[in-house]
Amino acid sequence: MPEPKMLIAIHPRVMKTISPKEFISEFGVNHAEKEIFAKCMHCGADVFTYGMSSIKVTSRFKHFSGKSCDVSTIAGGDHPGFDINRGILIKKEFCKSENILRAYVLCLSMVGKGQFSVNTFISLCKKANNKNIWAYVGIEVWMLPFMLLTLNDITLKSQKGTDYKIRFLLDKNFNSLSKEKNCNIEKIYANTQRLIKSFSVNSEEYNNASITWMDDTIIKKITSYCH
Repeated sequence: MPEPKMLIAIHPRVMKTISPKEFISEFGVNHAEKEIFAKCMHCGADVFTYGMSSIKVTSRFKHFSGKSCDVSTIAGGDHPGFDINRGILIKKEFCKSENILRAYVLCLSMVGKGQFSVNTFISLCKKANNKNIWAYVGIEVWMLPFMLLTLNDITLKSQKGTDYKIRFLLDKNFNSLSKEKNCNIEKIYANTQRLIKSFSVNSEEYNNASITWMDDTIIKKITSYCH
């Protein structure tokens, strides 16, 4: 079945939609050489402009070979889909001081005190921005710290001073997470996949994260992501 015409996509840098003409105007015809791509609104994959110089073909965005998605199949599948307008509101809510600080504290408690730097947290937030996880249909602010930890392996130091990596994996798909269906997030060794610890995923864990111990320096550094 041919891929439906994709007349708009997600802007690569800010949470808004963009047309092929607007994309080329902002990023140029050589955007692929600069590795700048818009995102599919439904599956989040990179897409490229197509038919921009043709008078016979409708200008649009297209998936790369093998990456085609169909809105009708995504709606009932594991991928959450995107809601751009709601995503803008979710990110604003996340960026409120109390919420982003609580997210950091919860991540810290799962990674391990003394092992999770503010810089690592901010890098995960930036990756979340690139993937537009704020716009996942059904996502809530309390879910974000759990989602953040799944975005990248985290490098820690052993007692002997050697580096090793850990990874966080949800034991159920996003749709189950959004319904709080007894989900867990597992901390494992990245190289061996061996389980280190499992944590319950629910809004109570997020709401109970205490931020009272934080001083002005760390608060300013964490909240700087949103400025």
